Amino acid sequence: MQNTIIFADTVIPPEAMIFYYAVYALVAALLIAVFIAGLILTRGARRVVGLWLAFGSTFLLVLLAIFVTIVRR
Repeated sequence: MQNTIIFADTVIPPEAMIFYYAVYALVAALLIAVFIAGLILTRGARRVVGLWLAFGSTFLLVLLAIFVTIVRR
């Protein structure tokens, strides 16, 4: 049962984890895109919105990394 995740009484085999890692990578790419958009917006008149986007996406990216680390154990 090593490397097998039990979630809500459902056993996910290690071979199926590639799907979950693909979803994590997609979410991470989206958060990085939002971070870049936030940095671009900080140059214009919407500086506060850009800062919220940049810091918010960074915070969510860190949470995603922590979640992936916990799930892998």
